[in-house]
Amino acid sequence: MKQQIDETYRPPRARRKSVGFQAIALAASTGTAQLVVALLYIWSARSAGPESFGVLVASIGIGTAAVGFLDFGTNSYWSREVAIGRMSLDLLGRRIASKIVFAAMLATAWVLICLWFIPGTFLWIASPIAFSSLLNQSFQVSLRGIARGDLVSFSILSDRLVALLAFGAMVLGGVSIIDCLWLSLTLGSLWAAVSGWLLTPAGARPLLRLDLTTNPWKSAGHYGLANVAFSAQSLDTPIMTVFGGPTAAGIYAAVARWTQPMGMLANAFSSAAAPHMARATTGVEAWHHVKRSIWLPAAAILACLCIAVASPILVLLLIGGAYGDSAAVLQILALGTIPAIANQPLFVFLQARGLDKPVSFLAMINVVVQLGLVAILSAYMGAIGAALAAAVSQLVMLVGLITIVAVNRHGIAKRGKVSRQPARAREIRVVQVLLSPRIGGAEALVASLNTCWQDSAVRSSTVYLDETTSAPRGRFERIIRLALELRKRRPDVILAHSAIPNIYARIAAPPRTPVVTVLHSAGDDFKGVKMRFVEWLLSARTACVVAVSQGQRERYGEHFPRAKRIVVIPNGIRSDIRTRTKASKHLKSMATIARVATQKNPVLWTEVASRLSQQGSTLEMTWWGPVTSEPGLQTLVESFRSTRSAGRFAGPTDDPGTVLEMSDALFHPADREAHSIGILEAAAAGLPILCSTAVAATLPSNIVALPFEKGNAESALRSINELGDRWSDLSNQAISAAIGVKEMFSIKNCADEYVKLIHEVLRH
Repeated sequence: MKQQIDETYRPPRARRKSVGFQAIALAASTGTAQLVVALLYIWSARSAGPESFGVLVASIGIGTAAVGFLDFGTNSYWSREVAIGRMSLDLLGRRIASKIVFAAMLATAWVLICLWFIPGTFLWIASPIAFSSLLNQSFQVSLRGIARGDLVSFSILSDRLVALLAFGAMVLGGVSIIDCLWLSLTLGSLWAAVSGWLLTPAGARPLLRLDLTTNPWKSAGHYGLANVAFSAQSLDTPIMTVFGGPTAAGIYAAVARWTQPMGMLANAFSSAAAPHMARATTGVEAWHHVKRSIWLPAAAILACLCIAVASPILVLLLIGGAYGDSAAVLQILALGTIPAIANQPLFVFLQARGLDKPVSFLAMINVVVQLGLVAILSAYMGAIGAALAAAVSQLVMLVGLITIVAVNRHGIAKRGKVSRQPARAREIRVVQVLLSPRIGGAEALVASLNTCWQDSAVRSSTVYLDETTSAPRGRFERIIRLALELRKRRPDVILAHSAIPNIYARIAAPPRTPVVTVLHSAGDDFKGVKMRFVEWLLSARTACVVAVSQGQRERYGEHFPRAKRIVVIPNGIRSDIRTRTKASKHLKSMATIARVATQKNPVLWTEVASRLSQQGSTLEMTWWGPVTSEPGLQTLVESFRSTRSAGRFAGPTDDPGTVLEMSDALFHPADREAHSIGILEAAAAGLPILCSTAVAATLPSNIVALPFEKGNAESALRSINELGDRWSDLSNQAISAAIGVKEMFSIKNCADEYVKLIHEVLRH
């Protein structure tokens, strides 16, 4: 029986992507994306002259650089804060919304300035380029924060593929090649922003809300300085346009991006290896984590060497003889990219070790050196001078990073240990505590929540106080085992379900771990003085109380009027419940899906089944569910099985959805329920419900329910006969109402409400 229950209510763990896979996915997407950009530049360069192409690329470069200034490290900072759980989705949404509004205002102002003061130029193009790129990057923050590099890679790839398709469509439509380039890049970024938003799991999606008092750049710190420095490197082409002339800028720009795919390989390697480098306490340990992916930067270096050797042939074949001078430029850029590939993982490594301040200042100094050299050398050497400036700046950067490592070689390991805590807290870890692995409303809810959270930032696992229902542990053993299990799993939040797990979870939980108690009982758990005293005693360890119905909330509030917080989150329905499209001609079978427990009133069920048999009815009644160990129940079941009644106890089921499909109606004999998942699932499947008046009072008005007096077999038989007499109308009404029930009580909505609550609990 335990195996059957586990297969039903313990969802398989989501297979998490490895570091190597993340690195390969990011490298493949960024490499492909950069190749697409290179293709667009090649296509545009062949169709436009060097002078007009140089001015266009300079404008795009200004827009690209503006993204770094507008962002000022916020995306990197937010990703880190989301990863370690210090930034709520509400705060993230407000900061993103504020940044987007400020960026839109600045972009609009730039367009108006350009059109008014310097008309006839392409400089206004920088605004749509900058705004669309900033929007795209902002909507990737959550995906990066929850370590979903595979989804980020898909967004990156879709960006450039849409740009390529748009470029081709506009060329075929007769749009000028100048407009084709900037429009396609803008449309690609806008599409990537939409796809990034849609790919983000609902539980990790920021809650966009405009609040102009929110400062989006708050606490961006040295990440901002470093990002601005790297973004400012894109100003090399505009600077060269001023000092070296448009022709030299066009020659340089025609091949400047050809080496970027190799830089993207190094960036992907660094992004995937960063958490492991942060956790490592020694160089040997760090190497152990990254050595399997070291082939990525090695391949990038090899590609640079190949491009340097073949540069004359590549330039001639791809962009023609008009750009013959670009061959030497490409050769220098390819060789200069080799130290850049080494700089990227080393830079990320030092940031992970807590040395973000010195490396950010180094990046600022380096970009000033590079742009200064571009201005000086391009004036005398043209495009060759700009290429030499880029190569020299990368060598200077490499020497600077090695110097920082040498100076701080003793402190790096210590900082690595300090950074372990943020590295561990990449996701919100939730442990859900249950009494035992059995079939019930609490167990069904926990299983459904675990399934819904598989692709979100929440990593949920389940702990049972007792491994079996037949052999409960002693009180002290429960506390000790639960405490050890919680210490091992180190949850950020504990969700305890039902009265007994609520008590043990608050006793065994670590002092700083918040505990949310969830009430499931159909009755009043705190009717007795003992339970009320224990609840009062443990109230200080209660972060929040969740009731599955309004009635539960009111009863708890009456007992504990000073409770900190009580919220109502109705149970959700399993997503695999299928709604029937057509009712059977006659009422032939009724199912009951529940544990055979005293609270479910199996005595009433056996009496109704026996009377139906005595009346010669052909209606089949089947009870699906395990028999609990309560006194007398096993005897009741065995005694009933010995009769020739049409009803039967079928035992546990691992597929309640199929049971509902085979049944015509649901008979629920329980006298009371708080918020029965079984009834809601039957209603979602399109079945009419027969239940007590007390249970019917807890159901939504759109559910087709025929009530009977609790514990009264005669009243139950009258309701069954009424259902049979009005079968055609009532069954069709139940099918019509099923879709509304599914939408109202979807497990997705329920899971989202729990995620919001978890974030609020962590925030406070």
